[in-house]
Amino acid sequence: MVCIYSFPDDNYESMDPREDIFSGNRSIDAFVNDYYQVTLIRTDSPQFQLACGFKVGDKASDVFRYFEEHYTASDDNYYANYNYSLSQDEVVSFRINTPELEDESLIESIWIH
Repeated sequence: MVCIYSFPDDNYESMDPREDIFSGNRSIDAFVNDYYQVTLIRTDSPQFQLACGFKVGDKASDVFRYFEEHYTASDDNYYANYNYSLSQDEVVSFRINTPELEDESLIESIWIH
């Protein structure tokens, strides 16, 4: 998988997004497959919110409550442990800042794939 866009601007390179986590700069990244189709967008920045208004840093239990009411949970845990089907072909995944979901857990990153 090739990173085609990273904000703040960074060199393009081949990487495994599950292993090569964010650079430490709050960012948004887009990845393409061999056919140059965007297959993953991920962010660890509160600057980029979802259409429903949630963003990195929000209380995880509030986010998950909303997604459980509006979407179907997905067992696609390739990128993260909390996953919801947006459509037949799209999944939104969340990583949290604690090992297990707790009252204080916050959204650490958002992955759309």
